[in-house]
Amino acid sequence: MSRIKSAWEIALEKTEGLEVDEARLHTQGLVLEGKALAGKYINSIEMSLDELKDAISKASPDDKALMKSGLAEVVLSNIALPSDLTFKMRFERLADVARVLDGQAGDTMDRLTQFLSGYLEEKENYVKSIEQQLTAAMRDNPDSVDPSKFSQIVQQNLKRLDAQYQSTLDSTKESLKELLGV
Repeated sequence: MSRIKSAWEIALEKTEGLEVDEARLHTQGLVLEGKALAGKYINSIEMSLDELKDAISKASPDDKALMKSGLAEVVLSNIALPSDLTFKMRFERLADVARVLDGQAGDTMDRLTQFLSGYLEEKENYVKSIEQQLTAAMRDNPDSVDPSKFSQIVQQNLKRLDAQYQSTLDSTKESLKELLGV
């Protein structure tokens, strides 16, 4: 009769020949530390920019480069089309992090904030314009107006607007990747 192995014994057998790549583990840890610092700064008004800079400056030059790559990943992953004006505060903090990495990247983030504010304004103006047209059409001839068709037209045009802005946003992200060395 064969002996039944415990889960522990099976796990030990499977991991018996594995080796830990300590250099890779160290690298990943520093990148994660950079991501955590960036996330803490972006999401918490309690952390100052000086505290972020101090945390990075305490690392050795090699470690600092790895931490900065984590910071850069966070900046790039947080760039997206906004849904409302609350994005401005977040983007200001993202610009600060980008500026810690590269002054030109911070300036690009500032311009991107203005660009995305324009996107929200254009979107809002478009929706208001359509609402006015629908109201006028309903007032003039209510039987000839199909609100669902208006809705379809609005959605199609908003998708087109999003696509145009997303295209510019994507090319800006690519420029930032080059500036940040990611």
